[in-house]
Amino acid sequence: MSEFTVYSVPGSPFGRAVLATLEEKAASYRLLPVVPGTFRSPASSSPSSLSARPFAVASRCNFNCG
Repeated sequence: MSEFTVYSVPGSPFGRAVLATLEEKAASYRLLPVVPGTFRSPASSSPSSLSARPFAVASRCNFNCG
């Protein structure tokens, strides 16, 4: 079996779960730490891109509960 490559933000509970599973299975792996925001492209935050995905940005709502 080939070596697994794990891309994870240091301290991520999801990354730790993957690493724990690989350790338990005695699988070979290498960890490549990722800085948050490094995989975001400029096109993903453009207004035209956001208009195509209306739920990508949460709008602020005020609810009157009184």
